[in-house]
Amino acid sequence: MNKIFYPLLLTLLVTVWASAQPIGKTLPDFTLQSLSNQKVTLSELRGPSGVLVMTFWCSECGSCRASEPTLAKLSKEFAGKARVVVVASSKNDTPQTVQAYLDKHHPEFEVLMDPDSRLAHHLGVSTTTTTVILDQGGRVRYYGTLVRGKRQYAREPLKEVLAKKIVSHPRGPIFGCPLSLSPNV
Repeated sequence: MNKIFYPLLLTLLVTVWASAQPIGKTLPDFTLQSLSNQKVTLSELRGPSGVLVMTFWCSECGSCRASEPTLAKLSKEFAGKARVVVVASSKNDTPQTVQAYLDKHHPEFEVLMDPDSRLAHHLGVSTTTTTVILDQGGRVRYYGTLVRGKRQYAREPLKEVLAKKIVSHPRGPIFGCPLSLSPNV
């Protein structure tokens, strides 16, 4: 019985896990919100280049603080080639709390709100610094952490997407703090 049961269980778990991963899937045109309450869709964010990097973030998270220099550097380095945004999906973040954080710390990146955590839920994001890269067609090409220590996990996949190559490592590890998502989805 065990000779049959465990391989079947393992196959089932791998199949369920793999099907839950968004790699290769085209995202619906979700709407996010600016800090000034303007609505913006993913297709608008992708702009002329079509490439979008989204890192899920919250104003209370230590791993988010550690990722901020990398986010600012990516934003500058790939300006005009890819749009780099931070997505605040935590139910504890409001436009006011995020703006207060930005006013105090002055990070150099764009923050958008996912007020009902719909995008985070759709992508299965439950940890801060989870980064998703969308290609020119709006397909998820990378899903994993942005950076940990000195290791930048999303940088090479971004360069490969911009070069219209197959991403050699489309899944990265997930490091960060648990993201307190809104249950109202």
